[in-house]
Amino acid sequence: MLYNNQPFKYAKFDNNIIINIIKNFKEKEELRKKELKLEKLKKEKLKKENQLKQKKLLEEKQLKQKKLEQEKQLQQMEVEIINNLQYLTWKKTIKSYGVEYTSIDKNKNKFILNFYGYGKQDTHKNKLLYNYKTFKYTKCDIISIVNMIEESIKKNEQILYEKAVTAIARNYNTTIKNVNSIAGEYKSKCSYYSDGKCSFYKITSSNCFLEYSDCVFHDEFIKRMIKHSEKNLRKQQNNNSISKSNKNKPMLTEIGLKDFVVRTNVFKCMHNKHKIDNIVAMINIDNDGKREQIKISAGYCNECKVYFMLNSTYQALKNKGLILCRITDEKSYLKGNYANGIRLAKESILMQYGYNTSQTNGLSATGRQKILAVIIDNKIMSKSEIISYLDFFINQRSSQARMELAISKWETDREFVENYKIGQYTQFGVNAIYRR
Repeated sequence: MLYNNQPFKYAKFDNNIIINIIKNFKEKEELRKKELKLEKLKKEKLKKENQLKQKKLLEEKQLKQKKLEQEKQLQQMEVEIINNLQYLTWKKTIKSYGVEYTSIDKNKNKFILNFYGYGKQDTHKNKLLYNYKTFKYTKCDIISIVNMIEESIKKNEQILYEKAVTAIARNYNTTIKNVNSIAGEYKSKCSYYSDGKCSFYKITSSNCFLEYSDCVFHDEFIKRMIKHSEKNLRKQQNNNSISKSNKNKPMLTEIGLKDFVVRTNVFKCMHNKHKIDNIVAMINIDNDGKREQIKISAGYCNECKVYFMLNSTYQALKNKGLILCRITDEKSYLKGNYANGIRLAKESILMQYGYNTSQTNGLSATGRQKILAVIIDNKIMSKSEIISYLDFFINQRSSQARMELAISKWETDREFVENYKIGQYTQFGVNAIYRR
């Protein structure tokens, strides 16, 4: 063993021991290096695992956030779709279970609403489908949607009908009222007509209108309109020769079943600039199944197509029987925003014909059911439409304890309508069909 290239001179040592010492040190050093290396690798692995874990957590968080945003967007889209339902054109089909409403939007998306009824037992069955799938993120108020659809259908049907009637009136030089009157005569004797609908297999549309060439009364209707037009022409020629003195006389007109009358103390239109004509009108009264015509003094706004009746006249007519027209009070009329005889009160149609369940009014079960029978017999509303109204009243007030008596009356009247045979009141009178 050398030290600075010189052997040790004075010290004695065992080379084998030294060799062993060096050998052991070297082994320990190599082992230590290995341990350090393993520790380093372990730390690197742990660091990498933590990085992967953090990355995964971040990705999961981002994915969750993205999902929530997507769900929010889908919810907003569903709400927008539901809000736009009122602008669609709907088709109504009667099914064995109830009613099916269908529609297609401008993007060819299909809507199907299966409606089983207003009752609590039916509510969970009612479904609105969008492209054959239910709405996932938005709860639908099916009852409100159905009511909206029904209003939309009635409005569209009414618009189409009024356009067609207006065109016929113009073509045959007559009034819309005369066209409806002549058409009504044929509808009353048509076996295919019911509640404004036509069941004749050749008619593509279910709405009744005699202008359809396939209508069984079409030819007769057209011939009648031609004769009526010729008659009107002769009448106009004769009217031109009437003296000026006759022009100041009040005109005589008939207030029909569906005409609207405002009872008031003063003849005044909601539009101040509109002129009210003083007229002599014939109004129909139902007295236990017998119809009477009574002459009254009234007012008429030609622009709004609204009649006016003094409260004193109304009370006198009411004492004689059931007034056969739509009536509202001055207060309800002035609150509205109406024109041309459309939407002329916030009350229901039933209330406009005198129906109510008020305790203070004193209207008996016989009186209420008399009104319902007259409405059905005169085709003002169908049995199903009245039942829908009564179901709506019952469901709306079912949670109100103070409405218990009114609900009982509605339920009784609903049973009466369900069992009522059309024409029974007109033939026999209400006392003959009312049973207790």
